Amino acid sequence: MDIASWTAYHWNLFKEFGRECFRTYKGEMLASLLVIGFIFLVNHAAIDLRTGLLASGYTLGTYSLWHLLRTPWLLQKRLGSSEGDLHPGWGIVGMIFGLGSVVLWLYTAAWFYTIQPPVTIPIRLPDSRDAQIIELQQKVLELEHKPEKIVTVQAPSEPLHIRTVTFGLEQKVNLNGKQGRAFVVVGLTNKPITPVDVTLVCNQEVQALGQPWIGTTQKVVVLTGVGFDKIDNTSFHLTVGSPAWTTDSPVGMPLFSEADDTMCSIKQN
Repeated sequence: MDIASWTAYHWNLFKEFGRECFRTYKGEMLASLLVIGFIFLVNHAAIDLRTGLLASGYTLGTYSLWHLLRTPWLLQKRLGSSEGDLHPGWGIVGMIFGLGSVVLWLYTAAWFYTIQPPVTIPIRLPDSRDAQIIELQQKVLELEHKPEKIVTVQAPSEPLHIRTVTFGLEQKVNLNGKQGRAFVVVGLTNKPITPVDVTLVCNQEVQALGQPWIGTTQKVVVLTGVGFDKIDNTSFHLTVGSPAWTTDSPVGMPLFSEADDTMCSIKQN
């Protein structure tokens, strides 16, 4: 079959398909229009009218698939008879019906894709406790896993900053028959301080005090000239003659409190 006969054959297919669709759609479309009209008269709702039109379109599109399957047989039947060729206008009608069916089914595929439920991954935002845990973990890494000395260059005019972090509040312990939390309050400074003269203030009552220290877990220096006095149940006064409190040698004070939400801070006197 050369190109000319191939083109002519498919053009005849379009003409046969258009005539068959038009021949059967007259009754099918009339029935659909009557059903759509009655739906609108009963409900008086535009959404039902649109639904009816869309359902009719799907019905006609389904019939088009059936006619498309029958078209080669109908064309062979025509070629074997004495009937003449169909008018070229039927080919244009067939193209319109075919293109309309393709658009309808593409629209259906896109609609099914858009109605899929969105996949959402819940994201838990960190709260204040998570932020505190992250900060404590970073400080533990700095104090325990970095034995090299950290050299910090400070501007001469930079003011003194003291920051307080707390370790060990996650687990309860039993001390002399009392249930509570044993923890360590660690003070970090951006400038060397000597002699040390600070006040520890807590928001809850503290039942027991430990021996204060200056240094890291790898190297704790023996203190001289130490004074660790109780001001009241929530505040204490610490003085250390030597060594100096520096950026890589923080000061630590072990405490025990029966309260779960004890928070402490260190202030320079």
